Amino acid sequence: MVRRCAAIAAIHSGGNTHLHGGWREGAETLADVAGTGLKRVILLSDGQANEGLTDATAIAAQCAEWAARGVTTSTYGLGNSFNEELMVAMARAGGGNHYYGDTAEDLMDPFQQELELLGNLCLRDLRLSASVPDGVEVQMVNDLPAVDGGWRLPDLAWGAEAWAVLRLKVPAGALPPLGQLLSVLRVSVEGRSLEGEAVTLERAGLALPVLSESAFDKPH
Repeated sequence: MVRRCAAIAAIHSGGNTHLHGGWREGAETLADVAGTGLKRVILLSDGQANEGLTDATAIAAQCAEWAARGVTTSTYGLGNSFNEELMVAMARAGGGNHYYGDTAEDLMDPFQQELELLGNLCLRDLRLSASVPDGVEVQMVNDLPAVDGGWRLPDLAWGAEAWAVLRLKVPAGALPPLGQLLSVLRVSVEGRSLEGEAVTLERAGLALPVLSESAFDKPH
């Protein structure tokens, strides 16, 4: 502990920000921690990466890779000129949260909320998958990272909610006769408990009646 405190005390500002290197060091350190509990990097920065890897897309892609390995990322942007594009992209791809504050004091409440969230987590590594009939197209509307077979949802705390909005495009040729029900969507959610056990939530489906154009236009 003494050596760690001395190392922290020796840190000084040199004018450059090796943001990617610092974040990656944190992720690699967490990867070496034994156990299956939550592992999250919390990055506090103005986001002005000007040393090492600086491309926002490439950094976000690495955040997604680490999230798939169980190490997630939350970002705290600080100052008027913080790089919102990079910091938001890292958090979204990394399966965490993103916040902004003009001063460090502005971030105290979000930081406390994050700690409370982490202390009450019940499910992590959540993945939403959707199946539709042949010819039907499904699109994720909100900004959830795509993974194999679906999309990644944020970690879930007790009493909290996670939202996903899907848009469906059903061609006329895929419709059954008028009045019949069309099962247009089946969704499932899988994840892990904090102990690492696999969890599958009950599958849900959406079936809609096929209406004529005139019936659809009638006021309800």
